[in-house]
Amino acid sequence: MIFLNGDISYQNKKGKFCKRIISDCYFLSYFQTPFLYEYEGELAFGKKGSMLIMEPYVPVCHGPVKQATQGFINDWAYIRGEEIAKLFKKYPVPMNQPFDLSEHFFLRDYIRQLNKEALHQFDGYYDKINCILTQLIIDLHRSYQKSTQNQSAVSAINKVRSAIKKNPSQEWSLEEMAKLSGYSVSRFSFLYKENLKISPKEDVIRIRIDTAKQLLRYSYSSVSKVAEICGFHSLYYFSKCFKKWTGMSPSNYVKMHILS
Repeated sequence: MIFLNGDISYQNKKGKFCKRIISDCYFLSYFQTPFLYEYEGELAFGKKGSMLIMEPYVPVCHGPVKQATQGFINDWAYIRGEEIAKLFKKYPVPMNQPFDLSEHFFLRDYIRQLNKEALHQFDGYYDKINCILTQLIIDLHRSYQKSTQNQSAVSAINKVRSAIKKNPSQEWSLEEMAKLSGYSVSRFSFLYKENLKISPKEDVIRIRIDTAKQLLRYSYSSVSKVAEICGFHSLYYFSKCFKKWTGMSPSNYVKMHILS
């Protein structure tokens, strides 16, 4: 495997596209700004924080979005070798189109290491470059896999939250929420807290209180009726939860918004 060259936080001039390069190399780039790139002969949009890997003999052409006040910024590297293709087959990631990573900016650390080895050519530098490139590809695969899993988890969680919002008066046991998400109870609870920094049961209460705020402010329902609609079977418990989340009682919340 051969590392040809690379750079980090490369600032491209405003309005300037990179040259349309066709080579026998893989081109790796992490973008710190939104960008446009060539895909099947057309320009497509890539968002900030995306990774782009172009295969050998696929044109490398990208540049800033039209409304950009500056040029695009990216970390990039050119690498070559038959072993690279084998590694990407073993540890696949999307090719020729942007994809998200669960961790950002780690490409630059690899580029620093590769540039150092290529520049100084210490004893064993060629083997060291092979090791760095192998680790880079494995970590790209892992980060992409984790990002994909996170996106699936967020989608499942949003599905559950949407159902709660539509029917806040339902009991919503942890088992029922987990079943709706498609995850086990333990996995669902872990993913929920990891993504929202709150437990599912706490979030049910938060959603109910948010719904109650809207009803108290814009409907003519009494406080007790709002409590019932939002799944609180005790007016005392409703008032206690409402004050915990808003800092005031339901009645004071109503007074404040009637006066405003």
